[in-house]
Amino acid sequence: MPVLDVPGARGVRDRVEAAARRGVDVTLVLPGISDFWAVHAAGRSNHGRLLAAGERILERRDALLHAKTAVVDGVWSTVGSASMDWRSFLHNDEVNVVVIGEGFAG
Repeated sequence: MPVLDVPGARGVRDRVEAAARRGVDVTLVLPGISDFWAVHAAGRSNHGRLLAAGERILERRDALLHAKTAVVDGVWSTVGSASMDWRSFLHNDEVNVVVIGEGFAG
């Protein structure tokens, strides 16, 4: 099952796609390497759909990228380890920090 097809993540994916289709600049920075091939392949299975919606996908190939980060409107930012799915929300001990401010978002 693709990573973004698990319950809970579907809504996030759909909303991000809708934003891109409306002309919102959506850029995803994703890992270009992984320590587990199956997870990497599952994530990549969504690339065609995301690109078709108008999103840009950048891959980091110089390091294993596990942090989940987001910047919205150049002001609202979050960074941490929490995955965007219900299993992670209910069973994992993870945390994100939210910062409001242009300096941090930059």
